[in-house]
Amino acid sequence: MGQAAPREFPMIRNGELRGSFPPDPTELVVYVHGWLERIAGDAADQANAVAGAVEALDYDATVVGFSYPANLPLWHASKAIATRKGRELAAWVQAVAAECPDAPVRIVAHSLGARPALSCLDELRDHDAGVRSLSLLGAAVDCDSVTDDGRWGEAVRAGAEQVHNYHVTDDTTLTVLYRSAEFGDEALGVDGACGPTPDTYADHDVAEQVTSHYTYLQKDGGCLGRVIGDFD
Repeated sequence: MGQAAPREFPMIRNGELRGSFPPDPTELVVYVHGWLERIAGDAADQANAVAGAVEALDYDATVVGFSYPANLPLWHASKAIATRKGRELAAWVQAVAAECPDAPVRIVAHSLGARPALSCLDELRDHDAGVRSLSLLGAAVDCDSVTDDGRWGEAVRAGAEQVHNYHVTDDTTLTVLYRSAEFGDEALGVDGACGPTPDTYADHDVAEQVTSHYTYLQKDGGCLGRVIGDFD
């Protein structure tokens, strides 16, 4: 996954932004990578793929990557770390909102990255703040977690103006590995939400564009064009 990022590509690491960043951005898109990103594709390279799609579609936004520890080969420990990192992401969103109040923030998250992203929305709604949108790609969270009564139902309702979930029924990484690790639970990234959801939430089947769990970001065979097209 990803496209080789320049050394100055803007990345949020340990809560601090590093790299080249415009002083007055029009809009910000924060990309959150998934599990084992050193194998699936470097965090900066993945974020750079999103930046390339934004540029190709002439969408006026600055893309920033959010990096968190995701290379521990223990699924449940990685889940816990990823969820905790949502506070760090929320703190950064609040800080940049104070510095750039006219620049809306969007979040795009792949796989395990759904956990810090949704946890971020939970933190933001507790502080009466939010983001313009959250786009989930192959989300590695339970399919009922974003429902009205689910773990992140209130986060979806109050933490973002819109939440888009892009899913693929034949995603074997989620249907086999996730389901096994989660004792039979189905991932949100397979068939979407399994229950009533807030009005701010929408499911999108992208099986015609995406061939596997690791092709969401590809120029050919991915769905970033659709994701960006749903920004409004």
